[in-house]
Amino acid sequence: MAKRKDELTTAEALNLIEQLADLKCKRIVVSGSEPFMRKDWSILAQRIVDLGITCDFISNGTIINDDIIDVLQNIGINYLMFSLDGATAKTHDF
Repeated sequence: MAKRKDELTTAEALNLIEQLADLKCKRIVVSGSEPFMRKDWSILAQRIVDLGITCDFISNGTIINDDIIDVLQNIGINYLMFSLDGATAKTHDF
C-alpha cells in the first residue's frame, strides 16, 4: 500500500510516542481503518510498551493473521479489539 502524503514517518511517530511518554500518558490506542497496514506498526507498538505505556489496537480485522497475532503476543499488547462496521447505514445500524 502506498504511503499517504500526510502520514507520519516512523521517526515522526516514534517522536510522538516519546512526547506522549514525557507527558505521562498511560495508554495509547492505535486505530484508524487498519493499523496493521503500516509496515512499521510493530516497531511503534514495541516502543510504546518499552516506555511502560499500555498499548491497545483497534482493527477492522481484514488482514489479521497468525503472524500478526504472534507479534502482538510477543510485544505484550494489552487489548486487540475489532470494529465491526456495516457496508451501508442499514447493515451498520443493524
